[in-house]
Amino acid sequence: MPGRLVELLLDKSSPPDPAPASTRARLVERIVRGGYPEAVARGDDRREEWLAAYLTTIVQRDLRDLANIERLADVPAVLTSLAARVRAPLNKTDLSSSVGIPRSSLDRYLTLLEHAFLVSRVPAFHSNRIKQITKAPKFLLADSALLAHLLRADRTCLSDDDALLGTLLECFVGMELTKQLAATSTRASLLHMRTATGADVDFVLETPDGRVTAVEVKAAATVRGEDFKHLASLRDHVGERFVRGVTLYRGGERLPFGERLEAWPLATLWSQ
Repeated sequence: MPGRLVELLLDKSSPPDPAPASTRARLVERIVRGGYPEAVARGDDRREEWLAAYLTTIVQRDLRDLANIERLADVPAVLTSLAARVRAPLNKTDLSSSVGIPRSSLDRYLTLLEHAFLVSRVPAFHSNRIKQITKAPKFLLADSALLAHLLRADRTCLSDDDALLGTLLECFVGMELTKQLAATSTRASLLHMRTATGADVDFVLETPDGRVTAVEVKAAATVRGEDFKHLASLRDHVGERFVRGVTLYRGGERLPFGERLEAWPLATLWSQ
């Protein structure tokens, strides 16, 4: 049933079905394969060729028709710079400097990339109870294979580099949640939260009636109590509106870590 995970996350009375553990190799395979049907059907080398051709086609044909931007050739540089920043709220000054585009013009590029379904904007969660909360959105690449292509992250890199795998995995989960929200009748906004003091929650689901569920993403096969400190902080600030805080990890057990806090297998994303 499409969107069932989103429904489970927002309903504390309904636990998820059991899900298997995910080996690192199988998780890497799922990430680099992505979701574009044409890319999925190809081997690694041919997939890279297809992704490069796809981006060229988008820039030279589709984006040219969508907008009148003089420096259309800068679009790939903007996309690549966004790819390197998917885990953080967008710093427009930093992005502008890295690609050499005036900050005042950057919004046009970002909107254009959204309209071309190359990136997805995740707004910031707001609460008067939380101090120094950032208002900047973060941007996800629309497909994990595309992100891996832009970051030059192949299987070997992802097998050895924990931080890089974490980056791609967070984007992968965010886009899976985005797709499931579009496929379900459950109304909720996909948000993120970060404060100036370092509290960071990867994803926050908020419904129109005020229910809040928080999701953290870990590439590790085990979780510890400290992996839940930001979820616990958000729970304490939000109070009764907080449905649950979930850390998705590679293990195969659903584990409690305090009041309304749990670890769920990553495979819950696709096994429900």
